[in-house]
Amino acid sequence: MLLGALIDAVGFNQKDSSSFCFTFSTFQGAPIEKLRDGLQSLLELEGEWEIHVAKVWRGSGKIYSTKVSVVSKHPLLPAVVGPGKPENRVEAAKTRIQSTIAKEPTSPVTYKGVEQSHPHEHHGITHIEDPTPPHSHSHHHGPERNLSDIKSILEKSNLSDWVKAQSLQTFELLAEAEACVHGTTTDQIHFHEVGAIDSIIDTVGTILALELMDIREVYASYLPYSSGHIHCLHGLMPIPSPATLQLLKGIPVCPAPKGAHGELVTPTGISLVKSLAISYGQPPPFVPELVGCGAGTKDFTLHPNIVRVVIGRRLDSFSSIFHPSHSHRSTLSMEKNDENSDTVSVLQANLDDMNPQVLGYVQERLLSNGALDVWTQHIQMKKNRPGILLSVMCHANMENLMQNILFQETTTLGIRRNVLDRVIAGRAEICVDAFQRSARVKTGYWNGKIVNIYPEYEDCKQIAKETDVPLLQVIQRVQLAAQQTLTANDASA
Repeated sequence: MLLGALIDAVGFNQKDSSSFCFTFSTFQGAPIEKLRDGLQSLLELEGEWEIHVAKVWRGSGKIYSTKVSVVSKHPLLPAVVGPGKPENRVEAAKTRIQSTIAKEPTSPVTYKGVEQSHPHEHHGITHIEDPTPPHSHSHHHGPERNLSDIKSILEKSNLSDWVKAQSLQTFELLAEAEACVHGTTTDQIHFHEVGAIDSIIDTVGTILALELMDIREVYASYLPYSSGHIHCLHGLMPIPSPATLQLLKGIPVCPAPKGAHGELVTPTGISLVKSLAISYGQPPPFVPELVGCGAGTKDFTLHPNIVRVVIGRRLDSFSSIFHPSHSHRSTLSMEKNDENSDTVSVLQANLDDMNPQVLGYVQERLLSNGALDVWTQHIQMKKNRPGILLSVMCHANMENLMQNILFQETTTLGIRRNVLDRVIAGRAEICVDAFQRSARVKTGYWNGKIVNIYPEYEDCKQIAKETDVPLLQVIQRVQLAAQQTLTANDASA
């Protein structure tokens, strides 16, 4: 359902046509064709799946939303049915599936508290969701895959490092929970749900959609703690299921919506949220720009079966929302907070046996994959050897990816990790006119006062190229225009 919401996300671009009239252009969320192209790089899954997108209405209020269905195209294999001759096993499978289709409903799977009908084989457990009649999962998705199989599929793909790392982290979380429940190791787990083709495509597709939309920070609402029972090999057990309960450790939960019973969030869904979310509950201040609704199949009695995503620009503590016009001065609105703080991870490695020419490439990879900052320092190491200290600042959910890049691209055999609090000066971005062109300007605030005004280098460079004006002169003109704009705004405040 999250993938459907990302595809469904719609927003508007505002364009100035005059001082009194504005035009808007619609833009959509994750492009389905680019998603299909990216997922096609999972070469070992070639020909096993199809992805379908449909517009549907959900709930008594008829909420318009997008439903994504992943269809397994894998043929029935004799080996997955049972003992006996191959032809007998195939016939047995046909009979079993026909019986399932005729007598039993599909089982609802949900993401973040909203159900979606989705048949799956769930680590040997048959659900009995009070007060819903019991149902089973007597069907197959093709070959069972374990964690090493999925890792191999991801590594052989053409997906980016970030998509690979986040996808693998999601599957690792699920494998660890299953291993804990069954008292074994992750490499011994042959789990059905994570190895099912629809689960793989949905998980990787969701993370790929985030990348296509250039989203690297995810904040999640509290996950629902539901009611009901499941019947497994260990007997009748309450919901959440054993694996779900393992994954919920350390995550804030809330009561399920009124009238909703049964499994409202699956182990795969929790793993996805857990690997992506920076925090739970209320997000930091931001400007919403796109809103999407993803739909499941089953509707609850008292609320629509949808999950919503809101995508926007994060506001710093002293943030601006700026709408320039060609015919009048821009206005600036700000949130009056003098400072902001957050927690970041700093990864460090000492390098004394590496070609320094490679460091530029390493820095580019780290920054392009979501590092907040990368820097180097010259140090003196043991045996009086000169070395380089490479430091990477990132959010906690990016640590695995940053570590993978450091081990792959440098000669380090160890990485130090520190978790630090940082205080951030208030920031704003305005747009001014110079040489009949527009340029962005960053401003910094502390204790309610402007402490820094710095024109955006790339904008100034572009103006210098187009006008054949020296770059330093362009920077000075843009900075002067910014000072005049800010002074005028202060006077009118």
